[in-house]
Amino acid sequence: MKKIFTLFAIMFAMMSLNAKTLYLKTTDAWEEGNAQTAVWYWQGDGTGQWSADMTKINNHIWKVDIDGTFDRAIFMRHEQGKTPDWNSNNWGQTKPADEGGVVEFGSNDMFIISAQVPNTNRWEGSWSVYDSNNNGSDNDDTNGGNSGDDNSGNSGNTGGDKDYFLKGYFNGKNIETPTADEQFENGMLTITFTGKEPDTKGYFFILVCDKGQVIGEQYMASQYTEDGTSCTLVPNGQEKWGIQQGTVTFYLYKDDGDSYTLSIKPIEGRQTVDAVGADVEEVSKSRNTGIRYNLLGTPVDDNYKGIVIVNGKKMLVK
Repeated sequence: MKKIFTLFAIMFAMMSLNAKTLYLKTTDAWEEGNAQTAVWYWQGDGTGQWSADMTKINNHIWKVDIDGTFDRAIFMRHEQGKTPDWNSNNWGQTKPADEGGVVEFGSNDMFIISAQVPNTNRWEGSWSVYDSNNNGSDNDDTNGGNSGDDNSGNSGNTGGDKDYFLKGYFNGKNIETPTADEQFENGMLTITFTGKEPDTKGYFFILVCDKGQVIGEQYMASQYTEDGTSCTLVPNGQEKWGIQQGTVTFYLYKDDGDSYTLSIKPIEGRQTVDAVGADVEEVSKSRNTGIRYNLLGTPVDDNYKGIVIVNGKKMLVK
């Protein structure tokens, strides 16, 4: 009996050493209907298996332990209290590889849900590495574990090492895959609108991606300031913002928590996401003055080569 117990203990220890924790960062839409999430995981061309249901450890952060020898995964939302099933209990899933989804995670351990593919039950997303400092520790509660912290001061929160894009429907086009023309630089983006969209009223998303990527989490307006110059962006916003005809410079700020602020005027005392050097108010001084500024907010002469800001617009001087 002692030998059997010892053998069992050794096998259990080996399984524990091979265990890997997978994390999932969801959105309000993914969790709608009090959905539960399970993981279908496998290795290479091998047979897959379902994990236990994931456990929520923080706001939009879930985790589950799997066998660490497996290297591919698909996440599926399903009805609570019932066994996940591809056909009878599938409320939506991340895209499989044959539909362009990224299923192999390698050294990554967190999948970030970005958005649902229109008119399907498939969801876009990308792999990353879980960081308890940025995503909340396993001991945090669902409110983010910040009770007792003073979050009133957020002027120094600039959003980290990310790329930011404007996407949506404007100027008669559906910007589904943004390019450099829709990318924020130092938290600012200047767009010329040919007219107000009467049906969509500026159906904007802010796409937040890891550096060098264009797949990430989408943020949309949830509420506006009374004067209509700025709005709060959240992962599952529902509001639409009407932008009048003309040239507009957007300023994007990272809030405390899981939201951003998008403004058409610089906000005093705050730095835009990825701001470098001078405060954005210094850069904004170039609007309607004819003075050229570099991206650090420093005035430059006509001999300067590179990206400059003139009258609130960015331009490349060669």
